[in-house]
Amino acid sequence: MNKIIKNIVACIFYNMSTYVMRMKNNFKLFFEFLIQIKDIVMQFTFCIKSF
Repeated sequence: MNKIIKNIVACIFYNMSTYVMRMKNNFKLFFEFLIQIKDIVMQFTFCIKSF
């Protein structure tokens, strides 16, 4: 069970890191990031379903 949780967290962090790298290049993307929280929630559910 612990391994599944770690995999889900790793999956989320991997997908979040692409947002962070893009935000470093353009601060305006930070606001897009806030708008895209819905997409992050979708990604979260995708990560859970894949395990």
